[in-house]
Parts: sequence; C-alpha cells; structure tokens
Amino acid sequence: MQRLNTRRLFILFLSLAAAVFLSALLPVQKVHAESPYRSCNPKDIHPIYWKATIRGTFDATIMETHKKTTLRHSQKVIITSYKYKGMNTIKLASGKHCRVHSSRLNVYEPACTPGDFTKATKTAFVNSRTLKSKTKWLIWVSTDRQSFNIFRGSNKHWVFYRKYDCSTGMANFATPLGRRTIRRKIRSYYSEEFESWLNYFLEFGGSGIHVWPGPHVGQYIGKEPCSHACIRLRREAAIWVYKHIPVKTLLYVH
Repeated sequence: MQRLNTRRLFILFLSLAAAVFLSALLPVQKVHAESPYRSCNPKDIHPIYWKATIRGTFDATIMETHKKTTLRHSQKVIITSYKYKGMNTIKLASGKHCRVHSSRLNVYEPACTPGDFTKATKTAFVNSRTLKSKTKWLIWVSTDRQSFNIFRGSNKHWVFYRKYDCSTGMANFATPLGRRTIRRKIRSYYSEEFESWLNYFLEFGGSGIHVWPGPHVGQYIGKEPCSHACIRLRREAAIWVYKHIPVKTLLYVH
C-alpha cells in the first residue's frame, strides 16, 4: 500500500514539473497589453465609412482627375462622408472618389475598422485639434472604432483618462458628427418616439448618451452602430459617465 502511494506521489511530481516547464515556454501575458491597439497618424483617423451599392446607372465626375466615369446599378462602393440627405463622397474600387447624391445610394452595412487606437494615438489626435470644453472633461467618440474616449485637462493639453465601448447611430439615423455640448442629465428619460426608457441619459442637441435599452448588448456594443442617433453604452459605463461627466462638457463625434 505504501509502495502504491509513493508511486502516485512520484507521478504527481512529474506532472507538476512538466506543467511548470511548459508554462515557462509560453509568452508572458500582460494585464494591460497594447497588442489589440494600433498606432497611426492622427491625420488618418476618420469617421465611420459605410458600404453601399449604386442605385441606377449614371455618369459621375472623378474628384482626383475631373474626368467622367460611369457608375453602374448594384456596383459596390464605400461612402467616406455619409449624409442621409444630400451629397456624399464615395470611394470606388480603384481608390478614386466621386460625389453622389444620397438618393443614388443603397446603404447596407457599416464599414467599421476592427480594434482601437493606442492611448498615445488618441491623445495626439485630440490635441491636434481645437477642442475647448467648459469643464475639465472632454469626450471623443470614434464612430469608426465605436469607442467612447474620456480625457481630462484643457484645449491642446488633454490627457487620456479612460475608454468604454459604445454603439452609435445606424445609417439612416447617423449620430451627428462634430462638436456638441452636454446640455443636461436625466436619470430616466422616456422616449415617446421609440416607447422606451433611456436610463442615465446625457442630452446633446437632440440626441443623448445612455444605457443600451435592448437585450443584445454584447452583440453590438463596440462593434457596430445600432442606435437611432444616440450613443449607447453598457450599464456600468453609462452610470460612471452620468456620475462624473458634468453638464457643459464638450462632446466631439468623429
């Protein structure tokens, strides 16, 4: 019996030794690793692009060469500056650009870029622009990366503070780009238009920041736009923003 127990202990010792040896061969994982994040020139950061097809067949002018080209029905293009009503800039498969009216486009899918930017890239981006807030806080929402970025400081001296995933407006309800101001905060706001309660609501010019109201949060937050022009957050993120971000804070949507 004692011999059997000794044998079991020896096998256990060998197993533990093997586990330690194999773990030493694995790369060390950092808790705050920057590997999912990418650096880029702040000038290359752009708002969300949209995938679309051409409606009808017609001629358009190539912006780079000022020559005419024929756009054909169902031809796939990328919208690089989308307006629900009005003229849009589209990119062709050749890389060239044209201006086309929204009535000639069928927008079918957002073309978000996976991943996010490094803290250094985000900081360089906001400090490369004139972003004056009436508080010590600044929010930059990247519609391309579906990220909600919070900074502290002042114009040209912003310091990255934290980031949350978000979901912005769908194609026909795109979140308005540009500079906005947080006008008021409402703990629970009822939208009669969509018959839904929007909790921890921060209003900015007709739209708002609030908790995701539906059941499929993980499927969309941080991945693609699904709101009706608002900026949706997970519950814990919306609560933090509601508690800490004051009225009159500048919101920059890009």
